[in-house]
Amino acid sequence: CDGDVSTSALSIVPLHHRWDLLEACAELLNTQWQRSMGARLHSLRQSSDSYPACLVLLKGDMLIGHARVSRVLGRRSAFVESVVVRDELRGQGYGRALMEGVERYARTKGFTRLYLTTHDKQYFYAHMGFELSRPVQNVGTLASLMPMELLHKFCRTAENEVDAQKKRKAHIAAPNTNPPLPPPPPNTVPLTSPSHPSSLSPPSSAVHPPPPPPPTLPPFPSRSSPSSVPPPAPALPPSSWVPVEQTLEQTPYTDHRGLPSSLFNFSDIATSGAIMFCGSSLLTFTLFFNGIVSDSGSVIRKQGFSVVWNMPTAKCQNVFGVSLSLHQHGIIHNTGQKFRGESISLFYESRLGLYPYIDCEGLSVNGGVPQKGNLDSHLALSDRQIRALLQKSFSGLAVVDWEKWQPQWIRNYGTRQAYNDLSKHLVREKHPDMSEKEVTSLAKTEFEKAARSFMEETLKLGIEIRPKGLWGFYGYPGCYNDQRTRESGYTGECKPRAVALNDKLAFLWQQSTALYPSVYVHRKLAGHPNTRLMVRHRVLEAFRVASQHRRGSSQLPVLPYARVAFTRTLQFLNQTDLENTLGEVASLGAAGVVLWGEMGFAKSKQQCVLLRDYIRSVLGVYLDTLHRGEAHCSKSVCSANGRCVRRNPHSGHMIAQLDTSKEFDHDLGSNFKCVCFEGWSGERCEENIID
Repeated sequence: CDGDVSTSALSIVPLHHRWDLLEACAELLNTQWQRSMGARLHSLRQSSDSYPACLVLLKGDMLIGHARVSRVLGRRSAFVESVVVRDELRGQGYGRALMEGVERYARTKGFTRLYLTTHDKQYFYAHMGFELSRPVQNVGTLASLMPMELLHKFCRTAENEVDAQKKRKAHIAAPNTNPPLPPPPPNTVPLTSPSHPSSLSPPSSAVHPPPPPPPTLPPFPSRSSPSSVPPPAPALPPSSWVPVEQTLEQTPYTDHRGLPSSLFNFSDIATSGAIMFCGSSLLTFTLFFNGIVSDSGSVIRKQGFSVVWNMPTAKCQNVFGVSLSLHQHGIIHNTGQKFRGESISLFYESRLGLYPYIDCEGLSVNGGVPQKGNLDSHLALSDRQIRALLQKSFSGLAVVDWEKWQPQWIRNYGTRQAYNDLSKHLVREKHPDMSEKEVTSLAKTEFEKAARSFMEETLKLGIEIRPKGLWGFYGYPGCYNDQRTRESGYTGECKPRAVALNDKLAFLWQQSTALYPSVYVHRKLAGHPNTRLMVRHRVLEAFRVASQHRRGSSQLPVLPYARVAFTRTLQFLNQTDLENTLGEVASLGAAGVVLWGEMGFAKSKQQCVLLRDYIRSVLGVYLDTLHRGEAHCSKSVCSANGRCVRRNPHSGHMIAQLDTSKEFDHDLGSNFKCVCFEGWSGERCEENIID
């Protein structure tokens, strides 16, 4: 599991297993919420397996962070009372690691939901997969003040609960007249609703009369009945206290890069620190009200070569005041440089449905393997998430990034071997008398069939709901040409076996509306001419696949994923490296390129300044040259109605190196041909085919 921190060096343990950290933990908490040391130590000493439990994040023996977890009354749910990370370590991914540890701890203890309250981070937690919930009754510190039997008596009887649920359902079904909640301004001042002052003010230490227990959460809508999707819940009146819920079995938020919500700094997580006492009544709704992505029209089909920004850099401007001049250099980006928006939305495995996978500790999530996953529930949740995030008119890039396993059995080697092993184990359990060969054969069949269903049906759903979006999976098709790349005899050609396997993924290309192969470059190829060969054949393989699986009269657009830095580093590409990647992609005739980067590019003001300066002095300068060359070739060869493509893909002619003087224009037609924009045809794209 990759991220900004090495998870292998981290551990999370209950404080009551490490009492030697008691004082250090108290000091850490007091940096965020001042309290007398005696009171703080007394509170921490309450940690036990009977709850509340104080969990500490350690790097070796160094205390990194703390989270306090209690139980939700009458449910298999846990409540996160507080989360804190050492100030000097924020921005490095430790907060994310702490929340992941809390989730794993809760899951191993049999909890199925995770609750918390926040007064200014509701949008942040929404991007982590949390949803606004109905009221819950947290046992918290009350467990040490009252007998558990007395706490249970606060709840209504089963008979009363039935009547209460009917009333609540009728109330929920009523038309919503509340205005939408505006985005929270910085340093939001707690607000109180005039009509319900006690229900929306921060919970106090007093015990209030208990509210009705929360109703049962509605089931996910059926895939076969779109009309059953529940309407948006009522908007929340202005409030400084927001309860957030995450269903652990349905919305786990870890992913292979450790960047489930790359736009945000996970080590800045800090809840209010207050406890939701039994009796605190809070209005709730599903937290997707602020996540809907608007549409400003697709730019992919209207430009020659689109450069799309898919990096979580909003923090540079919003937190550090460092402005990145993306638009100035023709880089397409989401409003506010959000990670998901009107131009591009990337869905990691934890951001879309119930993707089955095995986590870093070997635990099965959502079944672990596709054949144990619940496809109907996955599609139902995906339906809700897509509708909530993307407007009906969305026409940007919609990229699904599932990398835990490959849909083809033979491709699951190395760390992915665990999926084949688990698949065989499941077959052995059902058929103990089978031979090893028979077990492997059946396991392969079951795995590949289920994997295909998950990928195929997910694409179908996305296209059905948001048909104008360009839907596809990141990293497909593969080429597997990254071995021995520095050797003199390296050709860059895709392995024949890889080509044959891609042909067997016809179902994937038939359902995709765009292809997103990867052209990331390892540092060992810095400045090396073989980089261009590697990139070339990956793009050509995508073209080959696209040409065989057209949607209507149009070939699938190809937009490779590239980086502004070498793989797994923050070392920027220089002009030569940019020519070997972006320049090669453009000259081959791709529709565009997507620039991806991890959260580390915006982890500090210094890093943001480095990125800004790199854009100004290197990336932006190169892109300006590339766009000028592309526009000149389009005008000279394609009547400005198409983009230029090498006639011979191996000729090496580069668009970014074109001489734009008129005496060289006659050479362009011999080196480049046209791919016409939508609505145009002819050798020079001179024929308008739209009436």
